[in-house]
Amino acid sequence: MCRGFSIGAAVVVLACAAGGSKGQAREPIVLALRATATASGPQVKIGDIADLQGCDQSEQERIARLDLAELPLSSQPILVTQHQIGFRLQLAGLAVGSYRLEGPSCVRVRRPAGEGLDDKIAAVARNALEQALPGQKDDYRIELAQAVFLPPLSADSGDIHLEAEVRSQVVPPCRVAVEVGIYIHGARRTGVIVYLDVKKLQPVPVAIRRIENGETLSVDNVRLERVAIGDAALARCVSKEMIAGLMGRRARRPMSAGHPIGPDDVESDTQVAGRTGAPSAAVVRANALVHLIATVGPLQVKTRGEALQDGRIGQLIQVRNLDSKNVVTGRVVDHSTVEVEY
Repeated sequence: MCRGFSIGAAVVVLACAAGGSKGQAREPIVLALRATATASGPQVKIGDIADLQGCDQSEQERIARLDLAELPLSSQPILVTQHQIGFRLQLAGLAVGSYRLEGPSCVRVRRPAGEGLDDKIAAVARNALEQALPGQKDDYRIELAQAVFLPPLSADSGDIHLEAEVRSQVVPPCRVAVEVGIYIHGARRTGVIVYLDVKKLQPVPVAIRRIENGETLSVDNVRLERVAIGDAALARCVSKEMIAGLMGRRARRPMSAGHPIGPDDVESDTQVAGRTGAPSAAVVRANALVHLIATVGPLQVKTRGEALQDGRIGQLIQVRNLDSKNVVTGRVVDHSTVEVEY
């Protein structure tokens, strides 16, 4: 009987164990949230912002398709919180204990780069400006001057068509206004002004490393790089003659690595002549086109001129005013400027 009792007890224990295993709670579905995410469609879905574990393939696909929020037309991000996600899961029939959210308390979601309407408007404006630029577009750098402001719109991005028109003169370096018309289902609804900065890419002498005050410029510390120049005065003064004339001169101030070197950063012809005892070289050549500047009271007048003889900085030379054809005397300021008196 003892043996029979032992066998019966064992059967009862095994039966209870089997029943207990069937009654165990199912492991919750785990949603691992990402800190940032992108969503290409107008609706943010759970699959855009979370990785799912702990359920079969069909259940994963069903949960991943659940929509959470609507994305704006712009590239601005929105925040989706764990509270929103949990509420949506419960609406889909999942009990509170059947899932677990892991990761950040909220997810920052935006459209992919270039897919926002403001990005598309900026791209259309940039393309129109490139068509209006003189020469090759690779000779310029175009930058958005300020963020594109979108007016209120209620339409799907697929229903929107954009057309751009350059509204200001294009004389680089400059800031240009481009108007972009927004059309919905073929009808113009509104327009947006996009401001773009155009800078010329020119070979400019640049410091390879830090250059100390008084250090002589050479191939060891200076090289040519194509640099975007946004200052009109600097763009005019950069020339092959100016670049060649820098070598052997001394720095007038410390310069960090990557600093574009201009005429004001190095000693002048007069300083070179005083240091070496040699006469300064001519910076203006006969028949060269120059800028004529004249001070009239509080105003400074500028016009085009032609040098009629070579001249060093500070030297008086004869120049011809190309507008009036008059020949006058002026003092050489730099390689492209002569100051005259009327």
